[in-house]
Amino acid sequence: MTFVCSTACFRRVSIDVALEEIRRVGFDAIDLNLIPGFCDHFDAARQLAVERQDFVTLVRDSGLRVPTVTAALGDFNSSAGAGGFILRSALAHLKLAAQLASDGLNVICGKLAVQGGDFTTPAVVQAKGLKEITKEAAQLGLNLNVRPQHNGDSSRSLEQARFFVEQIGEGNVFFLLDVSQMQTAGVRPEEAVRMLAGRIGHVRLPDSIGADLHAFLEELERVRYDGCCALEVDAGENIAGAGQRLRQLVDHLGSWRAGVCPAKTSV
Repeated sequence: MTFVCSTACFRRVSIDVALEEIRRVGFDAIDLNLIPGFCDHFDAARQLAVERQDFVTLVRDSGLRVPTVTAALGDFNSSAGAGGFILRSALAHLKLAAQLASDGLNVICGKLAVQGGDFTTPAVVQAKGLKEITKEAAQLGLNLNVRPQHNGDSSRSLEQARFFVEQIGEGNVFFLLDVSQMQTAGVRPEEAVRMLAGRIGHVRLPDSIGADLHAFLEELERVRYDGCCALEVDAGENIAGAGQRLRQLVDHLGSWRAGVCPAKTSV
């Protein structure tokens, strides 16, 4: 597996500064995070083609590879009449990812599992919309890595996640495993790896998660996961602080690779 840096680590500064800082820390690849209202480095859905080309040139000139692009496209199952815009936004992000020679687009999904409520109906609606996006991705040689929402006990949530991806039913759709989000939902990350092995397309690894990273990363290696783990920290507007926390997380992961990683981390 490859450790890359999420541009969300420097979401409060301009993209050119973010890329420079990421390179300074020592990364050679990024997960390009483009979520309006959270990481406003570029809005692929609302920019003209010429503006997208300028952005692509800026990123390419940084010398950083872009294995994945992360986007929040919208929820087919909670935004009445928004399906057309979601599809247009998806196509814009897919084109951007293709121009950057990415392997896939990471998509944060809709409200799929409400505690005590109906899961199947909204999941099927969301999956139907994402199926169209996945087909567009295939035309561009890209994968779609989806992060279903989790809620409730771990076995039920993971079964729902698998059901959801099976509903999309395309060969180029994979899971995005977000360690922090899984923990919040009570899902053990290593259990997710075991259940979803072979269909994991991207991993998000934030700091301060208090997770058993050793077990999680060992499980990823055991199932021969060869994709990206995107590191994400948040030090506010403190650029130096974000860089320091990234280095700490990288050092921690380096220790794990050397076989001396502690079971818990809160860097």
